[in-house]
Amino acid sequence: MFRELSTAIVNRLTISQLASVIRPHPTFTEGVTEAIEDAEGNAIHIAPRRKL
Repeated sequence: MFRELSTAIVNRLTISQLASVIRPHPTFTEGVTEAIEDAEGNAIHIAPRRKL
């Protein structure tokens, strides 16, 4: 997981570029994918946010 994120930082990849990567299933890096998709508002495997 750290390797993927550090590679993204070094190469200055955008969230959109990271979101377009196809990753194997199931892996721990799927959490990275979900976090990236959440940052774009596209996550589908996430609990609804609580309204405060």
